[in-house]
This record gives sequence, structure tokens and C-alpha cells, in this order.
Amino acid sequence: MSVSLQQEQSTPDQYEVAIRTTNMTGQENHASSSSRTTTTTTVAAADDSRVSSRFHHVVTKEGHAIATGFDRTKLLRCEDEPIHIPGAIQSFGLLIALDRRQELLIRIVSENSEEIIGYTPDQLFGLNSFKDLLSENQYESFLDHLDFVQEDGDVAGNGPEVFSLSICTPENTELRTWCAMHVNAENHHLVICELELENDRKNPLTPSGGDLNSEPVSSTLDGAPAADDWQASTRSTSKPLRMSRGKQSSNTQAGMEVYKVILQVQEQLGSTSTLQNLLDVLVGLVEDLTGFHRTMVYQFDRMWHGRVVAELLDPRTTNDLYRGLSFPATDIPKQARELYKVNKVRLLYDRDQETARLVCRTIEDLAHPLDLTHSYLRAMSPIHSQYLRNMDVRSLLSISITAFGDL
Repeated sequence: MSVSLQQEQSTPDQYEVAIRTTNMTGQENHASSSSRTTTTTTVAAADDSRVSSRFHHVVTKEGHAIATGFDRTKLLRCEDEPIHIPGAIQSFGLLIALDRRQELLIRIVSENSEEIIGYTPDQLFGLNSFKDLLSENQYESFLDHLDFVQEDGDVAGNGPEVFSLSICTPENTELRTWCAMHVNAENHHLVICELELENDRKNPLTPSGGDLNSEPVSSTLDGAPAADDWQASTRSTSKPLRMSRGKQSSNTQAGMEVYKVILQVQEQLGSTSTLQNLLDVLVGLVEDLTGFHRTMVYQFDRMWHGRVVAELLDPRTTNDLYRGLSFPATDIPKQARELYKVNKVRLLYDRDQETARLVCRTIEDLAHPLDLTHSYLRAMSPIHSQYLRNMDVRSLLSISITAFGDL
């Protein structure tokens, strides 16, 4: 199964958890083909002879290349879009690609680097090495994680290597971040590092001022739901998880808290007696852990059509019920399903947040677009963003459930 406000399949052997938040920001129920692009101040247009086969790009006055998008005249179908190489990331984080062959020289960086860590892309390209941003202790720690990724890291099986990393800012202070590091086969000489601020006030973990009672209730479907259907989708069958809401004072305490939560989850799932009961308990547990406004389990059939087989939603946010609704296979095209099997957890922080394009050190770096298959910051397709906008969905989390190598 996969997670999104899209649907898939109706055979009991293939499931996916669909977790969405429906933050109401006005209702746009008519599809449009608009897509967002970001702007950069020091950009000069490039002539057609310098446009790659996959991306349009522009060149800055310093000679660096920025991918600005696909040549959409060549994309005849949604399933033709190369969503693993979007040329952009979600801008709540920062992406830096380092060359392993050149002492960690920075070759690609997202254009929002100054906003995240205080350095512009040009300043980062001017460094001799990524090492220049780290203290001696932090650099040694970074190399330890890099050695693990290069020797034992299995990004397809275990995901990226995640660790704490402090960056030296231009003001000579240390900025604490979380770093997710991986290497992929398509760009094997590059180390891809994704950074997210440890204490991000601009992009908080949960929205501020979230008084749901003051927000308009979303309604994008015709007709009122039946009372029994409404109760089935708004009443949780899981028991509330016992969790400490305070900040943990040590890694040991945090680890014990995770252990206690896992035991509770196992106990509740293990006590179910039917498949439907298990799925209904599952959506309740995921909602309890994440706080999303809607949690769904989406099931694919043999033709890859989808059906929502379990659902739990916050009735303060929407009148729309998806339990029992079916969706065509084209809603989640083949290349998206393939990514769900490889990258089993996908996050969209904010559908309306401007994406950050990737700035390449040289034109030659555009010859092999950076593969973001395993990147948690990978920008979503504009087609998918419009799909979510039509459903009044602002944020989402997708968790794939696979069996025998398939969804």
C-alpha cells in the first residue's frame, strides 16, 4: 500500500497506509495545470543549445547551472514524468551533494542554502571542501558516518544514515542540524547529504495557532455521508498510546520511551481477530503517533486500481469520507508505485511551500541529473500537488506496506 490521498487496489494481499493532513486553506476544487517555480536574483537566460534533454536550465553570472524544470512538451502522459529526478527539493531542508573523488568538494546544493545555514550557493562552491564548515570533532564524526555509508550502507534496505551534525556559520557559531546521508548507484561518486535544522522555528514540527474550531470545514465531495459511515470513519477502535509528552533528558530515556510504545503497538495489533479489525486499529495507532487529520489504508488490486479499506479522520477538519471509495490505477502511475517500493516512507511537509531548485557547480553536472529516489526531501510532482490541492490536502505522509516484493 502507499500513503496519499490517492487510491489503489482492492485485493486483500496488497496494502498501504495513507496518512494525510487536511489543513484547510480554502477550497480549490477545479483542476489547473499551474506549477510553481522559484526565482533567483543572479540568473541569466541560457540559449537552446545549452538545454539538456531532461531539464531546462539557466546559468548564473558566476557560471553555475540551475535546473528549472522538464521540457514538458515531451511529457505526453503523467506516467512519463521522471519523478525521481525533479531537480528540486522541499525547502524546509537543505541538500548538498559532495564529490567523494575530490575531498568532499561541493558539486550540487539547493538554492535555499543561505536561508538554512547562512551561506549562499556561490559561497559554498568557493570552499575547498565541505570540511571547511565543520569543527575538527564534527568532521571526524562525519567521516565515521561516511565510512559506514560507503562500506555497509544499504539505502534501499535501511534508508539513509541519520545523525546529528553541527555546522559552523559565517558568524562563527555552531548551528545544530540533522543530517541524512546516502549514496545511490546512479550518482555513485556523490555523497548526498540532506540537512534539517534541529530547532526550526520557521518550519515547526506542528503548526502554530492551530485552532481547528475557527477553520472552515472542508467539503469536496457531493452529498452527506450516512450516519453509520460517519461513525466508522471518525471513531477510533484503538486504545490511546501511553506516551511521555515532555522532552526526554537523555538518549537512554528516549530509547526506553520508544520501546514502551512499540510494546503497546504490538499488543494492540496482536489482539485483533480479523483483517478489517487489524486495519481499523492500525489507522488509529498511526493517527495517535502522528497527529494527522486523516489516516487511510489504501489497497491495490491486480490491475493496480485502488480502494480505501480503512480510515480515521478528525471531523473538525472535513466532511469528506473516503472509506469504500475506489480510484483508477492512473491516479498512482507505475513509476510512482515503483518509488513506493523503494522509498517506503515519503513526506510532504507543505503542499504550498515553494520548492528549492538544485544549483550545479558546472554545466557538466547537469549531464547526469541527481537521482533523488532515496531523498526524503525530494520535491513532489506538480501534477501530484494539484491532485492534493483539489482534495484540500495540505500535508501528507506515505508509508508503504509490501509483501513478497510488491505493494
